[in-house]
Amino acid sequence: MNLFKNLFGDEIRSNAVSIDEIPEQVKEEIINKIAKEIVDRRLTVPALLFGETIKPINRIAGQVSIFFEPFVQTIFPIKYYREATIVLSDRVYFEKLLTKIEELSQKTP
Repeated sequence: MNLFKNLFGDEIRSNAVSIDEIPEQVKEEIINKIAKEIVDRRLTVPALLFGETIKPINRIAGQVSIFFEPFVQTIFPIKYYREATIVLSDRVYFEKLLTKIEELSQKTP
């Protein structure tokens, strides 16, 4: 029995514990995917407002999301959850996410 399976049987993608362990391509993929979902759902303004509000404490928010990972992985089959929380805990990548959201929202009619 694989210990790294969630309730739905999807394997957790990795055991990364720091930003340096995640390849740059995966970081960019995560940022692009999250930004695209936000813009596609027309949540640009609330996302940017929330992002700018929590920017000073995004590291703490990232750590809280890591704490809830076992619960989230049990309910939802999210393969990139750990990488996403680690990437969004880093201020540089959090800022890149906000910039990407703004960029995509300007391209969307």
